[in-house]
Order: sequence, then structure tokens, then C-alpha cells
Amino acid sequence: VWAGGGRGRGKEECEASKKPITLLDVMRHTSGTFYPANPANGTPGVQDPFLIDSFLKNGVRQAQSPEEFSRRLAQVPLAHEPGLQFTYSPATALIPVIVEKITGMPYEEYLDEVLLRPLGMRNTGFFLKDNEQRGRLANLYERWERRGLSYDFQEAERKIFTYERGSALNGDGGMFSTIQDYQRFVRWMLSLEDNRIVPKDLKQSFCQTDHLARQGLAMPEDFLGFASGFGLGTYVTPQGLCGWSGLANTHFVCDQRTGRYAIAMAQCLPFSWRWQELMTVRLRRWEGKVGGPDRTKKLKKPSELSAPE
Repeated sequence: VWAGGGRGRGKEECEASKKPITLLDVMRHTSGTFYPANPANGTPGVQDPFLIDSFLKNGVRQAQSPEEFSRRLAQVPLAHEPGLQFTYSPATALIPVIVEKITGMPYEEYLDEVLLRPLGMRNTGFFLKDNEQRGRLANLYERWERRGLSYDFQEAERKIFTYERGSALNGDGGMFSTIQDYQRFVRWMLSLEDNRIVPKDLKQSFCQTDHLARQGLAMPEDFLGFASGFGLGTYVTPQGLCGWSGLANTHFVCDQRTGRYAIAMAQCLPFSWRWQELMTVRLRRWEGKVGGPDRTKKLKKPSELSAPE
């Protein structure tokens, strides 16, 4: 565990962790692992030079398999003791390692068998299946130049992931999908009576229970731009809202009490939580929780494969 300080002090800045990382820590972002902040694409993360250097020098993102990812990540000091606070991190990429050890199956095959196929999500996965899917892979754009109140965008030089078999599987955000498939997933989350895959209480634990508050913890309000807790993969609010976002500005939010939801797949960088904040405000206006006129516009449905993470 990093003991604080700054660049150049070396290993003496670290000390042995007082407790192990639990699966709950991995899923609620309290493991102590972290993302380095990246202003170029909008990734929220730590800004200490020592921690960033350690993450980069250990080549965490160069790992070619989930198991190699776990070994490289284990060489990076934790930003804090496990269970101490919320720190957004790639710890969820450890889930494929755990699944593969338990099931003996490649993670993408397991996920397809137990979740994607049962829900009819035929256009969702880590790796493109054929040329037909390759032809529908959406472009990724970068904000380039401001013109008055709007921006010009240009196509990014590279996509976030290749989605080609043989490339690394990124368990913390390397999937493609379509809005239609994502609708199937969100509707399944909203339907607590659909117990085909997981029982009702477990689904509630994912998207309704605030697992931070149970430990006296909280998500920093400035992280999302509004007050919320965290379930096991999504933020949660006392008003029954939950949602999350992907790096290419792909966002979803849903209202557990009314069944309403919104999905946006912008396919542009840099990332901003502002989209999530606006979508959440819109759902609250539908419920009459926030006053004033609704100036948000309806979102169009793209047919392309996108990157919801």
C-alpha cells in the first residue's frame, strides 16, 4: 500500500497491507487499485506521479490475458487500504480471472452462455464474429475545435479496442454492443420477476443496494456531479435510480420504481460524466423530482455496434 509522499522516494513509500482485497472490494471499487488520470480521453483517476509511474512501468494495459493482467496489477502499489474508500479502478478486470478459475471456461464463452444468449444479445461481446459485424462497428470521434457554442469532431486515430480475436480481453470495459442489445440488458435489470439468470435478491444487490453506505463509505459527490452510492457495478440513489458509463461516452440510467430508462451512445472523446448527470436529471423530471422545463433532446438510435463497456 502506498504510504504517501511524492516522486522519487522508491519502495520505502509502500508498506504491507493490513487486510486482503475481497470480491466485494473488487466490485464496489474499494480495492485500493486505481486508474491513472488521463486528461486526453477524460479518464477519471489518481494524479500522484509516483502511483501513475508505477502503473505505467508495470505495463498493466499491455497484458495479453486476464491472468497476466492480474499479475501485473499486483505489482502496482495500492492507493489506500482495501475497504477504506471508493476509488474508481480497473479492479473489475479481475472478475474474468475469478470466473475462469471457478468455471474452467474462457470468460467470454462463460458470459455468452449464461447471460448474452439467454437475453438474446447477439450483437454483444468482446470479439467481432464476422465481417458483417466489422462493417457495423461505429467510428470513434474526438473533440477537435470549438465553434461558438458547438464543437467540431474528427475521427479518432485509433479505436479504444480492436475487438479482434487474439487481442487482449479487457474485463473492465472492452465490450461492444448495440442500443437494441443494451435495451434488453437494462430491461432485464429492471424486471425483478425475471429470475432466469440470477435470483431477485442478488439482482437487487447489484442495482439497488448501496454497498458503500453499508460500510459507512460514500462516493465523492464531485465524481459524478450528483450525490449517489454504489451497488455492484452501477451507481445507486435513494430515489431508485441506477446507471453507469463507458469511456466512449456511452451511458445508461434507469429508474427502478417506474421502469423508465435512457441510453446514449455518443462514440466520442474525451469522456465526461456530464452526460450521465443530464440523463439522470431528465429521469427525475419525468418523476417531478426536479422543477423547470425539460430542455434535453430525444436521443436517436444508432444501428452501429458501439462500446458501452
